[in-house]
Amino acid sequence: MKCGNKAVNAEQVRRGLAWVDSRYTQDKALTLLQAEARKNRTGLWSNPAPVPPWQWRANHATAMR
Repeated sequence: MKCGNKAVNAEQVRRGLAWVDSRYTQDKALTLLQAEARKNRTGLWSNPAPVPPWQWRANHATAMR
């Protein structure tokens, strides 16, 4: 997805604001951006034990109803 000339998905991953779910994408560029964000402890990767959103939702499914 683009906004102006920016690739929104890539920008979110680069800034550590989104998690790449390999079940839904094979985009190697996003995977590399995520690896770089993790290495630099950017955004959500600054947390020593980040929880994937799909795991968080599974653990909180009853509370969200």
